[in-house]
Amino acid sequence: MSKTIAKAIGLIETLANTAPPHGVSDLARTLRLNKATVHRLLNGLVKLGYVKQNEQSAAYELTLKLWEIGTHVLAQRDVSQIAVGILRKLAGDTGETVHLAILDGTEVVYIDKADGAHPLRIFTPIGGRVPLYCGSTGKTILAFQPAPFIDDICRNLTAFTSRTITSKARLLRELEGVKRQGYALNIGEWRIDISGIAAPIRDRTGEVVASVGVSGPSNRLPIAALRAISPTVIAAASQIATELGFINSRLKPAANGAGVDKKGRDRTSTTKRISGSSSKSSVAAQKGRMASRLSPGVPR
Repeated sequence: MSKTIAKAIGLIETLANTAPPHGVSDLARTLRLNKATVHRLLNGLVKLGYVKQNEQSAAYELTLKLWEIGTHVLAQRDVSQIAVGILRKLAGDTGETVHLAILDGTEVVYIDKADGAHPLRIFTPIGGRVPLYCGSTGKTILAFQPAPFIDDICRNLTAFTSRTITSKARLLRELEGVKRQGYALNIGEWRIDISGIAAPIRDRTGEVVASVGVSGPSNRLPIAALRAISPTVIAAASQIATELGFINSRLKPAANGAGVDKKGRDRTSTTKRISGSSSKSSVAAQKGRMASRLSPGVPR
């Protein structure tokens, strides 16, 4: 690497990570460079638009150009591309099948998966769909949607097994628990012999745009086993969120394995609440919002 480039990057990082004001002498001392070199680097960065000089104090500071470049990079990030390696590692760590899911209307659709090492495992195709209210990947996303959208879902809680949640009150309690603990569980609600756990994935705005889940036969994944792997699932979701640009996304497991943030508070969606929407308009609006945040090419 060119020494000049390395010095310029070091200067930029110093400007970003240390408290102002930033004078030439202070920067030279911090970087252990002579003042002439620092002054020359600053002049070059000023001409390129990365640094500006305060007219009154003569101190230097960064412009927003780096931030603008960063936003363009984040906009090009695709959740499925980012998640590939993380899904495989999670499948290796747990030995079970792992799914990456996004919201599509009143369902989640699986956009990627990684199989575990167990010879007996569940089969779910990429492009497969599950109603939002009766799977762990779906409930994880549903918990962070606007209240009118959740109300729409609650109007049609069809039972698929004897364990499917068909009561609005019970589902609302379940969703509150998802937000409180940082993950959702599914014990035979979609398929009687399948259980799973999932955690939310946030984008750079803090909105939940996807979920990552682990699932397998219920006799191999009772509630205790699912709770035991909750920190691992939460960590995987947090890692994907960080790659999408979400800052401080890691959830800290509580004593019982539940996920809360570092201050012990719930992490709630930054999604703006929609009021006065009809059933169809709430679902359609939410579907459009989610689609606009993810790259095209979702399997159908």
